[in-house]
Amino acid sequence: MFNQNRHILDSQLSKVNDWDNDNGYDFGDDAFSMDDAFSNEDYNEAAGGKRRAARAAVSMPYIFTVTSTAVVTETVVLFGSEKNRTSTNAGNPNTISVTYDFTGYYGGGTTGYVALIGRTESAPLTFGRIRLECTNTTQLSAPVNVSDFDPTGKTTSYPLVNFKKLNQFDQNAIESETDMIVYGGTELSYNQLAQTVCRWFFYPADVASLKRGLIGNGVVKELRRPDTYLQETVRLTNASGQTLR
Repeated sequence: MFNQNRHILDSQLSKVNDWDNDNGYDFGDDAFSMDDAFSNEDYNEAAGGKRRAARAAVSMPYIFTVTSTAVVTETVVLFGSEKNRTSTNAGNPNTISVTYDFTGYYGGGTTGYVALIGRTESAPLTFGRIRLECTNTTQLSAPVNVSDFDPTGKTTSYPLVNFKKLNQFDQNAIESETDMIVYGGTELSYNQLAQTVCRWFFYPADVASLKRGLIGNGVVKELRRPDTYLQETVRLTNASGQTLR
């Protein structure tokens, strides 16, 4: 049964097209949705009860707040559930506090954060965008490293590329486009400056969960790319009736 379930999950993950939600699913993994149990959005009474295409869902972020009370720069780790979920303070120094902003998920805070990273062990997900907000603009330049730990001892690490968009006016935020897959063995790490507060916004592009397959849905729930104000651009158009030369 395990091998069969693993085969289903692997085959579904191989078909994922990041940020493609033409079929339309609810947002998030099973912890944040009702799995369509009470949804009637795709029922059209005027059309004689016929079903219409489900409305495309926009990705909503997982929001972590990381607070440092240290007097020196400290290394912060996020995710890495297989190693950090059962560690003291989720693998961080006692001067670092990581809390989950969604209070409806096991009360939020530290408990919600630990529960969320634990879920990645059975419901891996792909992040398509990461946003960082911090009042200390120097913190925005800190590189973020992603490490994948394999049970055989193999470790693969790579950095996330941080950048400000050319049209960005907000000086206290930065966004990174990525296709990072997070599961129990994936850990993020970066150096946080002393006495700073960082708010991380992780936007999932898709979430995999065998539970969805058991209730007749696709194992991978795909999500539509969100529009954030850092994406806004200035579009130049020619005056009415005139041609740009």
